[in-house]
Amino acid sequence: MPIAEPTSALGLWPRVRAVTGWPETDEDAVDKLAAEWGSAGGEFADVRLFDLAAVGATWQDPAGGAFSERVRRHLELTGRIGQGMFSVAELAAGFAAEVIGAKLGIVRVIEGGLAAFGMLALLPPGVGELAQQAFVDGVAEMVLGILQGAAGRISGLLDSAALPDQEPGMADRLSAAASVSGDLLASLGAAVMNRPELVLAAAGGAALTAVSSVGVLAGGAATATGAGAVLGVPLAGLSYAGMATGAAIAGLSIAAIAHEAAMNPVDSSGSTPSRSIERPTSLEGATPEQVRETIPDTWEERPAKKGDGTRFLNPDRPGESIIIENGWPGHADPVHRGPYVKISKDGQVTRIPLEGNPALE
Repeated sequence: MPIAEPTSALGLWPRVRAVTGWPETDEDAVDKLAAEWGSAGGEFADVRLFDLAAVGATWQDPAGGAFSERVRRHLELTGRIGQGMFSVAELAAGFAAEVIGAKLGIVRVIEGGLAAFGMLALLPPGVGELAQQAFVDGVAEMVLGILQGAAGRISGLLDSAALPDQEPGMADRLSAAASVSGDLLASLGAAVMNRPELVLAAAGGAALTAVSSVGVLAGGAATATGAGAVLGVPLAGLSYAGMATGAAIAGLSIAAIAHEAAMNPVDSSGSTPSRSIERPTSLEGATPEQVRETIPDTWEERPAKKGDGTRFLNPDRPGESIIIENGWPGHADPVHRGPYVKISKDGQVTRIPLEGNPALE
């Protein structure tokens, strides 16, 4: 079943969605398409392996030689078509992985920011609305960063269906920044929930600042009348002092909330962030079961229909995944014939042959 949209609680996601939209792609359907392309590639690859030696030995006259040459060229073309289908299967599987990562990233950014967004409603009328709109704008920018990061990586897939190792570009950094921003929102949200007195102090400081700003305007107007200068000057002075005091209270309270968030970080799902993956070359020659033992329990497990494998996704870092593939016997690359593990991280892809892989023979 496709990943569902974030909750509409407090109205945060509907306001963000109006700016960013939501990926409508059915990632399960794309995964199925990848499996079908891979299966078709395997059928073509099997035909390519047909041995013409017996035909040439039996039919040795010019007609037989011409026939064998024609069939050989057709078999070579069939092999290229099969490899092309494998490449298209890679594209479809990579696209599905990016859709999954983008959707999970958006859900966690929204859920991580709900608490802080709700607390902004405690601010005085006018101030709260402005603060919430600024919050919506910031979250929308993060979501757009996630989508742009996924789009950039998908564009990279189109540039090379073989998915070679490549340096992470701006799109990857945007996606990573969006993921980190989601964790920051979650940490701030937790701090807000744990220290409500700081939120009230910040709201009170903001209210004092707002009221005092009205006093400054009134004092200025009274001073301008000449006769009202006796009252206007002191009123303006007191109001300026009130603004300074309110700003100081709000600033110190917000700083305390930020300190609380920094000292007690959580990820956007509300728990300690999952550790990232490395590229352990020690996995070479390992069994699929041994690979599974290295994957954190917090990672999401999904079937990878392409190659009948299993995909593991890091819920805290969109685009980071491990796929255990059984492989395709007819693939031109020995590693792809499987079994192998495919590690995707920071826009780079590493394939490590597992026990029984032809590349290890």
